[in-house]
Amino acid sequence: MSAVGNPFPGLRPFRSDEEHLFFGRESQVDRMIGKLAVHRFLAVVGTSGSGKSSLVNCGLRPALHRGNMAQAGAAWRMAQFRPGSAPIANLAAALAQPGVLFDRKEIDDWGTTGLSAQELIESTLRLGSLGLVDIVEQARLPAGMQLLVVVDQFEELFRFHALVGSESRVQGPSQESIAFVKLLLEAQAHPRVPIHIVLTMRSDFLGESAQFLGLAEAINEGQYLVPRLTRDEVRAAICGPVGVRGGDISPILLTRLLNDVGDNPDQLSILQHALNRTWAEWERTGCAGEPLDLRHYEAVGGMADALNRHAQEAYAELASERRQALARRIFQTLTDRVNDPRGVRRPTRLGRRCAICDASPAEVAEVLDVFRDPSRSFLMPPSGEPLAAESWIDISHESLMRLWARLIDWAAAEADGARSYRRLSEAAALWQSAPRSLLRDPALRSYREWRVRNRPNAAWAEQYQGYFDSMEEFLKEFVGPPNPEEAAADLERRWLASRWAQAMELLNQSSEAQNLERLNAEVERRWLASRWRFFPAGSMLLLFVIGQIRFEGYLLDTFLSDGTFPVDLAGVPLFSRLSWLPAPADMLKLMAHLVSGMPAFMGYLLLAPYTEQRFKRAARAAIERESAAGATDTVAVECAQPSAIELHGTGYAGFWRRTAAHLIDWVVLIVAWFAVFAVCAVVENDVFWLAFPLSLVLLPWLYHASFLASRHQATWGMRVAGIFATDLQGHPLGFLRATGRHFASFLSYYGALLGFLMLFFNERRQTLHDRICGTVVLRRPSAGGQLFGPICL
Repeated sequence: MSAVGNPFPGLRPFRSDEEHLFFGRESQVDRMIGKLAVHRFLAVVGTSGSGKSSLVNCGLRPALHRGNMAQAGAAWRMAQFRPGSAPIANLAAALAQPGVLFDRKEIDDWGTTGLSAQELIESTLRLGSLGLVDIVEQARLPAGMQLLVVVDQFEELFRFHALVGSESRVQGPSQESIAFVKLLLEAQAHPRVPIHIVLTMRSDFLGESAQFLGLAEAINEGQYLVPRLTRDEVRAAICGPVGVRGGDISPILLTRLLNDVGDNPDQLSILQHALNRTWAEWERTGCAGEPLDLRHYEAVGGMADALNRHAQEAYAELASERRQALARRIFQTLTDRVNDPRGVRRPTRLGRRCAICDASPAEVAEVLDVFRDPSRSFLMPPSGEPLAAESWIDISHESLMRLWARLIDWAAAEADGARSYRRLSEAAALWQSAPRSLLRDPALRSYREWRVRNRPNAAWAEQYQGYFDSMEEFLKEFVGPPNPEEAAADLERRWLASRWAQAMELLNQSSEAQNLERLNAEVERRWLASRWRFFPAGSMLLLFVIGQIRFEGYLLDTFLSDGTFPVDLAGVPLFSRLSWLPAPADMLKLMAHLVSGMPAFMGYLLLAPYTEQRFKRAARAAIERESAAGATDTVAVECAQPSAIELHGTGYAGFWRRTAAHLIDWVVLIVAWFAVFAVCAVVENDVFWLAFPLSLVLLPWLYHASFLASRHQATWGMRVAGIFATDLQGHPLGFLRATGRHFASFLSYYGALLGFLMLFFNERRQTLHDRICGTVVLRRPSAGGQLFGPICL
């Protein structure tokens, strides 16, 4: 199906010559240029499919050519490339393109020396960390000319090295990668050369940048995190390209597309593909002059099924069974669900892929070209780029692995086969160290059938631990002769000859990880259920009360022995104007309240980990003794209990919601105190006047404990702010636990409020008293994204 005239690129990113089709990101380009102008280094970071490459190709680069960076002008030369497995060579190839550093005549003149321009540039780059600076100076660019180096999909530096490293058993970044990063950082750090560096990188690889000295710091300064498109921006991204091509889109289809995209940023690439298919269907049915309608969108399957149908059409074009079998083998080795159950891409060189598939390069290329067609772009490198033995073959976007039903089944079968092979290879390795089989029929025979069915070879086995030759020898040795009776007798004899200890060792090794996980889960459960968690809080509160009394007494005895403050501040001009300030004695007492809580706060942070460590060590020993005594049920617990946010389908409450709830609760308590005071004043009885100071303690306790233990799990302030409190598993708090949480909050109040600020430094947004009591505060699902949810009093 032709893609000529189609304004939507599908799964591939927008190219630089498609600026007129790029909509919805205009407001983001100015901020990118601002960061690039200041640091001369820009890292465009975002999730897979968030539009990083398109934003650079059709947003940043055209804006620089228009002169939007005022101090740099409009004269730019640009080199863009992907690092792949040879980043320095690829950088040299990009710089050697005519019109980047040198014109066509200079490049042709270099060819007469016997070396190509790319080879000469690459040799200069490899001379040292200033290689990029040196080659730009040698190029003698015209005055005012700027050079932009765009490293697209910078994460390939980590992904491809991991693959190469797995083959060569190399750990850590390669020398090639280190030298390449130094070239970029040195060029950005030298103001005498007009070089600007731009990277595009997936956000899940940000942590890998710390492997290189100086790279994390540069990314921190020049990072631009691609924001999520708003609904209006998505509308512009849909309607803009349609209008450029002179078409129109019906309001019903537009609303359906906006609703299908929702708030999921991963849907943008799927949206582009669905629009590409919808436009092609609109052209195919000869509806020119009519708007794109819902029937065209549903005819291709919509966002839910368009990609699956498109991939199935490509697979159907493979006429022979041989080519379909090759396609299955190719996609199976491109998808890894063994190391990550969600499925991740696994790029592989073309030569290695031919070895895995037992096929010639021409046969593999024929299959690849079907999926590299410009109307599909399912595989990389893109159509038109020649394939060589060292070319890296990769899936263009992870969405293909998630939405193509056939590939999902292939990947699952590959993962099952890989796990079977690993078990068999481990048995073979154990057999080599101790020549006795720990497997017996029918297990060995089922492995033999698996080998016949999947036909693994040494190149395929190298992806999953190797040991292919030993596995083959193992199967030949232990499957037995063709006669079933002789085979059974032989296997039985070998099994009886094996050591029982070896069999038990293999069993223990297979279940060791599972038992350890169960043990850790049971220890954690006992810790959460233990009252020892409150020991640090109780001891620190006691120390706090004693310390506060002694500290305040010291201040009063030292500075206020005669009832007056020792320094007269009335004559100081500044303080004479601040008549609204409280008396110095009151300010000093307030400071005593705050400062005296700090030792308790810091003491808890030191004592709590020690208490937890000692308890868990004792609990682990007790569980092991119970298991040894036969009480195995003590560790037979679920290893993965759902968290509070998983149970309620919401998220943790932030600072502003909790602050608003606290303020509202204080207003409620102040009103209650005034009511008690008014009653005491009317009655004018000594017994009633004793109730007022007691109410200062009893009212907050009863208010918080009773409301948190109610069915709403929230005080009035929390309900207005749209939040509620639960334990770590999302269960309601009882009255005793709510009471403990209320009194534990004294540490958060009196520790100079640092106990509240702890919520900024942990993923569960827990304050100090939440950590003590094992509780979390969640957003009420009905509150949505607003600060205040509905008031349900």
